Amino acid sequence: TFGNGRMDAEAIKTFLDHAYHNWPAPKPVYVLLVGDGSYDFKNYSGYNAPTFIPPYLAPVDPWWGETASDNRLVTVAGSDTLPDLLIGRLPVASAAEVTTIVNKIIQYETNPPAGLWPTNHIFVADNPDSAGDFQAAADDGLTGLPASFIPYRYYYTEGSSNQPYLYTNPEDLNADLVADFTYGASFISFYGHSSWEQWAVESFLALDNLAQLQNQNRLPIVSEMTCFTGFFHHPKEATFDESLLRRSGGGAVAVWGSTGLGVGAGHDRLQAGFYQTISQDGGPDLGTAVLAGKLKLSALGYHQDLLDTFTLFGDPALRLSSVFKPDLRITQQLLGSGHKPGDPVTLTLTIENTGAGVSTGIVVTNSVPPEILSPTWSTAASGVSVSGTYTWTLPDLGSNQQVVIQVSGVIDPTLPDTFSIVNIATVSSGVSELSNANNRSAAIVGGHRLFLPLAAKAFYW
Repeated sequence: TFGNGRMDAEAIKTFLDHAYHNWPAPKPVYVLLVGDGSYDFKNYSGYNAPTFIPPYLAPVDPWWGETASDNRLVTVAGSDTLPDLLIGRLPVASAAEVTTIVNKIIQYETNPPAGLWPTNHIFVADNPDSAGDFQAAADDGLTGLPASFIPYRYYYTEGSSNQPYLYTNPEDLNADLVADFTYGASFISFYGHSSWEQWAVESFLALDNLAQLQNQNRLPIVSEMTCFTGFFHHPKEATFDESLLRRSGGGAVAVWGSTGLGVGAGHDRLQAGFYQTISQDGGPDLGTAVLAGKLKLSALGYHQDLLDTFTLFGDPALRLSSVFKPDLRITQQLLGSGHKPGDPVTLTLTIENTGAGVSTGIVVTNSVPPEILSPTWSTAASGVSVSGTYTWTLPDLGSNQQVVIQVSGVIDPTLPDTFSIVNIATVSSGVSELSNANNRSAAIVGGHRLFLPLAAKAFYW
């Protein structure tokens, strides 16, 4: 109907345009292309590269000229080059490769391995040169990471090194990077030069390393602020990005890379929008994070070629992993010291979400002991409501957001001078958290030590 029986990328775009404008509400949101494709449709090169989903070739690269742009398949509303649907591609050449990638996606979403690996975020950067200060760009990527992430840096320098993350020997960098890739990370980000076979001229990570990546189901999302790693339509061999995604027993669950050339300019906007969305919105689907990066770049008004060349290899509907769960923490601080019977007393409760996900349905309970008379509470936060005497319902908290509540009262004047009062506060939410170990806090008013459960955090004055 749309291509008259011919394998034609333009027919795919026409179909998606039709679906977007004519299908009953709700409009389609996601597009997943399942199949590899080559620019050599007629096998002039003799490589016999399969084409299941033909690449949409467009003159979008200011250096290279024509290259593949899956993005153009979903620019179906208006005259801009922003995607109107969230698109990704599984560049597979066999049914076995489809099975491998689909199984990786299912494992990632439903059964990620236990352990601390999801809190790891690996940053790899080339040495600065005329194409950009790649290490500064990587450092910018560190800014605003949720508190639950632990960044690990692997930066290459051609000069001397006085920092453990600066490598003067690319072989050492490669060995350490392969080891930590295998250990597991939720994200791996690269900044620098590349080809379709490797990161950097010095080969920080390459096709030759794939067999060493034994990370099993500890699967990262790989983002590459570089060029050419996503040149999937080359007929000779699978590119680095394709191979990471196809890798059985390891590799990546998704890769975001470029089908064209480029320099460092504009990449900062792509990464900023991508990671800000993940941090602020608590791990949306992957396609939404990619779109956020492109929206931020589009607002710049420059380097718009990157809207077309940056391609998601993976499922745009991928639900980001358990690392994007919230992690509520409650702590208490006793204002002042040396309290005596009859003195006023104030406790400050701080409830903070240190995870990457949004916490909803938050309830704080403070069991104010009877030895504190006439208790009152106050907070500068909006959206806090009290239900019962010492139970509060809090607004949703995004990553690194907090609410502070003060509880005040008077110490019972009839107590002996050698008194000890324990105030216990707990927090809970309506969603699963990374850990519940920091959801309870105890503060002691008075000078005598009490032995509290290990889960409690005790403060003595």
